Amino acid sequence: MQESPGGVIRTRESFRTLRLFYGALICGLAGAIYAKNENLPALAVDRYLLTLSVRAIKEGLVGVRKHGLPIYPLKLCIFLLAPVFLLRIQFQILFKSPLARIALAAHANTARNEMETIARGILELCRMENCRYGNIQQLWKIPIE
Repeated sequence: MQESPGGVIRTRESFRTLRLFYGALICGLAGAIYAKNENLPALAVDRYLLTLSVRAIKEGLVGVRKHGLPIYPLKLCIFLLAPVFLLRIQFQILFKSPLARIALAAHANTARNEMETIARGILELCRMENCRYGNIQQLWKIPIE
């Protein structure tokens, strides 16, 4: 364990947890971005793909939680608690913003292989924990092995 300047103790386990939850979130976002060839305005109006993305995020978060990890950061609880249609509306707003074009699309373009590896890892975790993973699989077009 190591104490940070703010006095908060962080462990390797908390960083592992954060990476898994981040992976579950990115799995849904990046998959949708790639499905529309990084065209965020087109993604913002594609209700089907946005719904698939939100459901994939929910599946990933459930898988990580069933793996025995507490949700961290707690803000991610919104993805488990909120109905799909509300999250889809939030993503529509996000993908229409200039910030999304700069932050999401540019990063997604440079990290495609890494994002696919993360998606495969989250999918495998969901399989191990006997969770649903059909939306992740469909979003990323990962064949069943």
